[in-house]
Amino acid sequence: MTDTGPGRFEAAIEGSAAARAARRVRASLDRWADGSRLVHWFLAEPDPEVVVIDLRETYTVGPLLRATAGILEWATAVTERTGVSSTAAAVAGRIEARPLRAAGTAIVLAALVGIAAAVLAGPEPTWTANARSGAVGGWLVLLGLGLLATRERRSAAELAETRVGRAVRAAFAPPEPPQER
Repeated sequence: MTDTGPGRFEAAIEGSAAARAARRVRASLDRWADGSRLVHWFLAEPDPEVVVIDLRETYTVGPLLRATAGILEWATAVTERTGVSSTAAAVAGRIEARPLRAAGTAIVLAALVGIAAAVLAGPEPTWTANARSGAVGGWLVLLGLGLLATRERRSAAELAETRVGRAVRAAFAPPEPPQER
């Protein structure tokens, strides 16, 4: 009897060319990050002999920082008075509740605009008409992908616990510090 369950499906995915390529890319990125001076510089402990300068107290950068802080305070006050903050928080909550559905909706709207622009374009020579039909086909593919994404009902937290979510989190996790010898 053959195994037709999820185990066979997972084995097929793990053995696919795309999965092998993804593993090679991840291994290359891991090697690059481990050997990167820039990554180690960002993750290094500060040297106690280094002098730290408060840029807010300098003559050149200080006024710019104070002006930026003033603008941010004003913008924060305006957004709280007008209700933009609460609206943005509500929108962010809805997106977090179903992120793929929100992204799919945005993709569907963009694809519909692209299809309309390609179809409603004025008369052109034959070579641009062929390119336009190819563009419409591309927009239709994007429309299909967007419609497919709108069917997903999981929240951001639920998606983060899937195999893909864990792989993405692992890919963007900072590297372990090098072992001291």
